[in-house]
Amino acid sequence: MSVILKFSRKMSNGNIKSLRGIFLAANMLVTALLGLAVWIVVDFFADASVVSLVCAVGYPAIFVGLIGGVLYLMNKDLW
Repeated sequence: MSVILKFSRKMSNGNIKSLRGIFLAANMLVTALLGLAVWIVVDFFADASVVSLVCAVGYPAIFVGLIGGVLYLMNKDLW
């Protein structure tokens, strides 16, 4: 997450509100892409449905990306 935070600091130009938004959006995107990668591997071996794709992408994005990102920012005293 520290790499995403460094990227967000560079993109926000010191504005704390845009830093939060950029960080959370980037963190959600990264975790959703990781969920997609896992789903592609699982789909290769087992014929998975599109509903499982939505679950594999959505749950990590919300729980790890959004909620984890907010907790990370609160821990770094940026919230």
